[in-house]
Amino acid sequence: MNKEKTIRILYPQWQGGNNRLYPLGSKLLEWLAPESKSKLITIPIKYPPITEKEFKQVKLENGIVYRKDIIESMLEARKIIENENPDKMVVFGGDCLVSQIPFDWINEKYNNNVGILWLDTHPDVKTPNDYTNSHAMVLGNILGEGDKEMSSLMKSKFSPKKVMYGGLVEKGLTDQEIDVINRLKLRIASPESLKDNSELIENWIKDENIKNIAIHLDLDVLNPDLFRALLFADPMPEFNWREKFPVGKMNLNQISRVINDVSSISNVVCLSICEHLPYDASNLQKMLASIPILNE
Repeated sequence: MNKEKTIRILYPQWQGGNNRLYPLGSKLLEWLAPESKSKLITIPIKYPPITEKEFKQVKLENGIVYRKDIIESMLEARKIIENENPDKMVVFGGDCLVSQIPFDWINEKYNNNVGILWLDTHPDVKTPNDYTNSHAMVLGNILGEGDKEMSSLMKSKFSPKKVMYGGLVEKGLTDQEIDVINRLKLRIASPESLKDNSELIENWIKDENIKNIAIHLDLDVLNPDLFRALLFADPMPEFNWREKFPVGKMNLNQISRVINDVSSISNVVCLSICEHLPYDASNLQKMLASIPILNE
């Protein structure tokens, strides 16, 4: 019997969330992960402008910032993954959009027989009419909603019955988001329901007979008062993110338990970890760069 091939993907895309900290967050995630013999591949991206002035000059492209760069990155990611032809993948992002192509590719490999567990405080089903940062559209893209051009890149088809949210905060959802969730009948396990057990998710996996599953872990599902490397823990925010969007309520132990419980009853074929924004590490890096002896 041939051994299954697992690859690791470093996908430092930042354009979907329009935040220059994503590449550092992606690299730190890969560095922090347990050592592995799995091959590590990197999706090439265009790195963000160095100066604040250049960064602020971004223009909308059909309602989305950096549309062209993102589409190019997605097409390149598919080529690289196809060339590797893995059985399983681990993705270190990057903004939430890094999940789309890996999930699509692995679902196609398993004959459209992959479920999705979306661990996220937010539903990620917005459209360009609602928001300019396309990382908030990724699950919509995957399900034929979201941005039309990005959704058209999908080659496989996911059944909404085999998609479930974990950790989604429903208070604060927009009418547009509620409409998509209700229309597609997407299941939800709230942070409160996952506090002590993973029963709702386990029952869904059994009910839908999900043999293979892809897990999207947006770290902002975590409580930013307990885990600081998140947008909602930005020490110097442009505005109060917590007043504008729902905030995560879960902790690391709960997320670990959920993923382990899922892994015990279904074959995890892709794990995508994203939205790691290490503000403290970045500020320390800048401080160290200012010290003369460290630049000799």
